[in-house]
Amino acid sequence: MRLCSKWGSFLAFAALFAAGAGFVFWGTWSMDLVPIMPDCPTSFPADYAEEWMRGWNRSGKFVPGDIIAFIGSPYFWVELRYVLPVFFAALGMAYFLRGRGLSRPASYGAGLFLAFSGYWLTLFSAGHLGWFQWMTYGVFAFGLIDRAFAKGKIRHWALLGAVLAWGSFYQPDLWLLFTVFTAVYFAYRYAASALANKGTPPRERWIPVRWLKGAAVSLAVFVLIGLPSFRSAIFGDLASRDKQIDSGETVSGGVTDESEKRWIFVTNWSMPPEDTREFWNARVHGDTSCPMTLAIGEGRGNGIKPYAGRLGRPLNASSGNYRQHSLYVGWLTCLMAIVGVLTGFKNRDVLFFLACGTVFWLFSLGRFCEPVYRIVYSLPMGDYLRAPVKWHHLTEFCIVVLAGYGLQSVYSALRASESLPRFMAPAAILFLVAVGIADLAKNDALYCAPHAADATVAPLGKVIAEVPENPSRAESLIVYIRESLKSGGKEPYVFGKYIFEGPKGAKILGPHHYSAYAQDGSEFAIDLPVVEFAAERPKLSEQGEVMGDGPFLMAVVSILVSGLAVGLLVFTALNSRVDGKLRFS
Repeated sequence: MRLCSKWGSFLAFAALFAAGAGFVFWGTWSMDLVPIMPDCPTSFPADYAEEWMRGWNRSGKFVPGDIIAFIGSPYFWVELRYVLPVFFAALGMAYFLRGRGLSRPASYGAGLFLAFSGYWLTLFSAGHLGWFQWMTYGVFAFGLIDRAFAKGKIRHWALLGAVLAWGSFYQPDLWLLFTVFTAVYFAYRYAASALANKGTPPRERWIPVRWLKGAAVSLAVFVLIGLPSFRSAIFGDLASRDKQIDSGETVSGGVTDESEKRWIFVTNWSMPPEDTREFWNARVHGDTSCPMTLAIGEGRGNGIKPYAGRLGRPLNASSGNYRQHSLYVGWLTCLMAIVGVLTGFKNRDVLFFLACGTVFWLFSLGRFCEPVYRIVYSLPMGDYLRAPVKWHHLTEFCIVVLAGYGLQSVYSALRASESLPRFMAPAAILFLVAVGIADLAKNDALYCAPHAADATVAPLGKVIAEVPENPSRAESLIVYIRESLKSGGKEPYVFGKYIFEGPKGAKILGPHHYSAYAQDGSEFAIDLPVVEFAAERPKLSEQGEVMGDGPFLMAVVSILVSGLAVGLLVFTALNSRVDGKLRFS
């Protein structure tokens, strides 16, 4: 009977996930169609695997998921590179909550809420593959901390180091935020473990030496796997961020003070307080600012609307914005979180995640809650963490954990009722979760804008002019009109700060309404076309052709240790005996 319950819950979880993911990415599953993702390639060279090898040799970065570069066509994996990570994130949440003593229906339900939560999933619309790389591994750290303390097995400590390292490779800023959160949870669990064992006989008490040994194993695995990532962050990412700040990108004109320029740069994309309403009220301020997604969505008739809120608005501007994602957590997720708080207010775990979620929400407000965010900004590396709205990822995580406790309260209440048959409790949770997933997936699907895989929406035409920074209305109109005349009837188009010559055979998807801002902060508008056109496949880089010009030894060590860690992960999955709460007393 236990086996049936175990596998029945997993199959229901997998089926609900597959249905939701299929709905979100409907229209892009064929090999010749992909969703719009400006920050990620949607066309690939014929020798894609060889090019990947050259790139790996230059960076030394390798995570287990990179094996897909050698399996089938890269076009097969375009959507799955986003679908599989959220599936593993859902499993990670279920693994964590199952260890905290929640039932399978509640644990899997919370995992599904996390997978389809707006800011976790809809970032595929911008690309942001590094974030999805993190979520493949990082969520498991919370469950592994519990098991490392409760069981003290070396494999749990080793896997903790491995998932933290794997998550660091492609999204260092978000990895840093979640690693700090993981460290806070580690300290909390450490204190809870010590207090729970305070009254036990000396031999059975929690032993600090055992913790030190385990932590040393975690640290060793973390360093050995993460060396290429640390090298890249120190010598590449930080320097790149300093260059961005020095160049004044996205900073209002007229700012000359370096400290103020840095503050403006870092706190751009702060979450306006009124956008908190979107946590439970989907689309309250619209959907996206991305002209490509809007143009294709309007063509499909999916009802997508331009985002009209303040997120992404230049400092001191009276209007305008830019965002490519949703903040929707789900009305049912929020409702279940409230139930979890009200019914579990004496539970230390509930209070911990309630407090953390509140703090992270304050951090996400950024410049709109300046006294609080100045604390974050003053911390080591705090002045490198761009876009405070990223803290909303952590807020979503905490809300979903609380929702898991809410689902558990509903489940326990139904199980306790003698007038109801036993199957009613899991059936009710299944129904609630299905309703929540349907609602979330409906919102997420708005951000899926299919287009031909051999086409791109990118600046591949000839650059004919540069849009002046902080232009006046007259300057912009003069530049646009002049270049229209120069192009001999070809439709010019704008991508970023440049105007490009529209290539022959261009398909006009617009026009689309663009906003610009004068130096005094006033808004003016200009209608420019959104262009889709057949593109040549990108040429391979001339750099890195010779093996051995990158951190080869470092990469080999990382791969070998990663291979051992994957073996441990499989062994742990096959030999898991956690069927209830991990006990600390």
